[in-house]
Amino acid sequence: MSSSQDVDWVAVERRARLWGWGTVLLWTGWLAAIVVLTGSWALWTGRAAWVAVAAFSAIPLIGQALVQTVPAWRRSQARTARATAAVHRHVDPGSGLRSRADALARQLARNAWAPWLFLALPVLFLLDGRWERPVLAVPAAVAVVAGLLAHILWSRRNQRDARRWLTDPLGPVREPSST
Repeated sequence: MSSSQDVDWVAVERRARLWGWGTVLLWTGWLAAIVVLTGSWALWTGRAAWVAVAAFSAIPLIGQALVQTVPAWRRSQARTARATAAVHRHVDPGSGLRSRADALARQLARNAWAPWLFLALPVLFLLDGRWERPVLAVPAAVAVVAGLLAHILWSRRNQRDARRWLTDPLGPVREPSST
């Protein structure tokens, strides 16, 4: 365990901003891989599927742009990044962020089951794949499966770090939360 003074909080905030943009790109790539693999996405097929991917990618893109440009949202994102880093690194984020770190850890621990629901998705996508076009289908299938597995591993790391935080929260003793 390192101390809060050992953490470069400016770098933490910068990485969180970059990760936000990276998440938008990963989300868009994952949706595109589904369309390449299956020829559809949700209820849409063909060109409509690509329009849907663009629309569903525009939502987080606009959100990320707003988080980066609206000062209040940028400050909130910075506080969340610090609380998240504190939970993952198991360092005290300071008095102003302890409650946020506690709430984040409770949420991550509580929602740990959700990624396991995604285990069926690759099977469904693979069964629906357009295997008559293996040059496109195989790389798309690898991207879809890899994306889901990466999400599950990321979620497991979040759960592990959250449970460690909840077991041994840093800073002064706090009253247990009713949530």
